[in-house]
Amino acid sequence: MDTEHPVDGMQDVGQRGRESPLDRLDRTRAGFTLLRQATGTSHHVLGDILGVKWKTVKDWEKKRDWHYPPPDDAWDALLAIAREEEAAARRAVAGAVASLPRGATVDIPCRVVGTRLYDGKRGTPTGQMNAAALLAGGMLAGLGYDVRYVWTTGPGDEAIAGAARPRLDGPGATDRPGWDGGDVRAALPHTATQADYMMLRARTGVDTVELSDLTGRPYELVLDWETNPGHRPRPEAWRYLLRARRLQDDAVARITARARDTTPAGGTVMLPYCRNEEQLALLPRDPAAPTASRQRATMRLVVRALLDDGYRVRLAYPDADDTHAPAPDGTEDDTMNDIGKKDRS
Repeated sequence: MDTEHPVDGMQDVGQRGRESPLDRLDRTRAGFTLLRQATGTSHHVLGDILGVKWKTVKDWEKKRDWHYPPPDDAWDALLAIAREEEAAARRAVAGAVASLPRGATVDIPCRVVGTRLYDGKRGTPTGQMNAAALLAGGMLAGLGYDVRYVWTTGPGDEAIAGAARPRLDGPGATDRPGWDGGDVRAALPHTATQADYMMLRARTGVDTVELSDLTGRPYELVLDWETNPGHRPRPEAWRYLLRARRLQDDAVARITARARDTTPAGGTVMLPYCRNEEQLALLPRDPAAPTASRQRATMRLVVRALLDDGYRVRLAYPDADDTHAPAPDGTEDDTMNDIGKKDRS
């Protein structure tokens, strides 16, 4: 597939009026946090869109009573971004299906994170472009395509060239002299790129600190694995991410299956969403979610799957009083029983 920005330039999509499955996400603080993170919109970018300080946006997501809840215009702005990203993803999928047979490798462009690039005023923000790329990649993988993420040099990326970084179009991350991860290479359909590594980490929610602790490598070096062609990701990091993806896929299948079994079609599914490790500690231990970041990443996939199936979803922070609050229709919902608060009896 031609890599000429199938998910970039989202401002030109022009489909703001089309409904998004995310419109069926109940407007709770936790739901707002998920929506902002799922669209790759930082506090700063959303603050600029709305003309407020980034700390104000952050306060909207906190549960304390003295913070204002997210206003409707903030929700509307994020939903407009979500519609643009979904339209861009659909465009990428349509282009691949029209030009390539099932099983072919499709290049999906994304933009490097970590160069201090702030391009919200010069094009699609990096986080939003990468969120659309992940969405397109998930759709294509579901259709049987092999998805390979590649760095783009799209609008706004001239800032990268000025950031004293080498070009990122060299050999693949698993195609270097001295690479000893044969089992990892065998698990990947194509020669993996550094962009693949970055997007796999983003998809699973495994953060750089977690990988630094796992490998015993300095935090700065782990960051370079995603951006510096001279510092390829170590095989043990790849293995860890691939295992995290398997655990995540199993968790998504388990949680969505239980929700479908216990909730009538079109009903409301209640789920937890953790802002921090303290909230995660209130939930039963789950190998797929040992950190709050990974719990959020898993819930984003669960929520997307349930919304695509026509359900409504109500998210709450585990330590909020409304974790088991009634659904909007007044009925109780026990969907969270196997992933909700710990039994304190």
